[in-house]
Amino acid sequence: KGHGEEILSLSYFPDGQRMISGSDDKTARQWDLKAGKEIEEARSDCEGYVYAVAV
Repeated sequence: KGHGEEILSLSYFPDGQRMISGSDDKTARQWDLKAGKEIEEARSDCEGYVYAVAV
């Protein structure tokens, strides 16, 4: 899995265990950094390129 286009933004959770990425594939994804796996995808909530994400 992962983004199908360029990653435009990243934000790390304070615990250092997770990260959110935003892409021009119109998705935001949450990642488990220790496991190296995607936890969640927000596709229907994003109407355009995801230029910024914040935690």
